[in-house]
Amino acid sequence: MTEQIKNKVVELIEGIFKHLPIKKKKLTVNVRKDVRKTEEDNEREIYLVEVNFHTESPELIIGYHGKNLHAFRVLLQSFLNTLYPDHDVRVTLDIDNYFAQQLDKLSKRVRQAIEEVKLLGEPVELKPMSPKFRRHVHLIVADTDGVYSESKGMGRARHVVIYPADNEEAQKEEE
Repeated sequence: MTEQIKNKVVELIEGIFKHLPIKKKKLTVNVRKDVRKTEEDNEREIYLVEVNFHTESPELIIGYHGKNLHAFRVLLQSFLNTLYPDHDVRVTLDIDNYFAQQLDKLSKRVRQAIEEVKLLGEPVELKPMSPKFRRHVHLIVADTDGVYSESKGMGRARHVVIYPADNEEAQKEEE
């Protein structure tokens, strides 16, 4: 099944690129099967599809703040869910390592914010970001002593706040 999904992803992407004024340099598709437990303690097969490709004009596909890239991923995910309705297929898509670079920038910003929280003893609010990036922030904060994080806000305004650890104890005492 993994090879079948991989071939279909390559076919879909090449079909889309035929109609775009952008030349694809390199396309890498990896599909792996994972088994996860459901809430009912059943096992569920998940196919994780990782797509990375390089183009001569990545900015055209990436778009402003990655919005085109996100839309392209949603489109590819939708195609695969339609083609394989009995399987749980999840797609990650990157062009010229755009998301990897964004995660690297975010990691640096989070580490700066952590140092600021530790130095000043005051919470630091980060700008609103996608769930994928918020999760990345929470993972970095969870691996750091002396701070903790929470997501605040709703919808597009949802963001992460990093707090000093002593603030967590004070909040528990107030409750």
